[in-house]
Amino acid sequence: MLPALVTRGAVKNRKSGGETPIVVSIAGTLSRLTGEETIFDILSGIPDNAFMSNIPPTLDPSMSLREKGAWVCLLTTVAVFVPYFAQIFRLFARGELKTGSVITAFFIASFWQVLLNVIAKIVIAVRSRQEPRDERDIAIETKSFGHAYWVFAFFLWLVIMVAPVSSIAGHLLTPALISQMLFLCFVIAEVTRYLTLVICYRRGS
Repeated sequence: MLPALVTRGAVKNRKSGGETPIVVSIAGTLSRLTGEETIFDILSGIPDNAFMSNIPPTLDPSMSLREKGAWVCLLTTVAVFVPYFAQIFRLFARGELKTGSVITAFFIASFWQVLLNVIAKIVIAVRSRQEPRDERDIAIETKSFGHAYWVFAFFLWLVIMVAPVSSIAGHLLTPALISQMLFLCFVIAEVTRYLTLVICYRRGS
C-alpha cells in the first residue's frame, strides 16, 4: 500500500530525470500565489533523496538502529533548516521579511523534515533488526539531552539579552526575525542532541 501511495504521489522532475514528491508542485504553486518565490524555491527544491545522497559511508548495517536514526535526524535537520535560515536572514537584510511568509515557510520546512524522517526511518526499520533499549542507550540519550539543554539555554539567553538592542545590516530586529532567532536556538539544540548521539554511539560510550 505504501509504495503505491508513494508512486502515485510522485511527479517527474524534467531537469534531473528523477522523482520528486507532489509536495514540490504544491510548494511551487504557493510560491507563485504568495509572491515569495525565494523562500519557496529553496524549500520546494529539496529532492526526496537529498539527505540520502549525503549519508556518510559509516551508515552501514553494522550500526545500531538508534545510531542510524540519529544520523537520519541530524542530516535531515541540517538539509532542511540551513537553507531555510539562510533565506530568512537574506530576506531580512533586504527588508522583505514578512510574518505571513515566515509562517508559511516554517510549515513547509517542518513538513519536509517530518516527511524525510518518516520515510528514512521506515526504510531503516524494515532493513534493521529491532533492538531492546539498554542502559547504554539510556546513558547516551541522557547525555545528549543534557548537551542540548545547555546549548539551548546559552543561545536563548543570548537572543533575549542582545536582540532587543541589536541590528543586522542596518535594520532593527523585527518581531518576525526575533521569533526566527528563538526557533534557531531550538534547531541548534536539536542538532547538538543528534550530534552527541552520533558521536557517543561511534565511540561506544
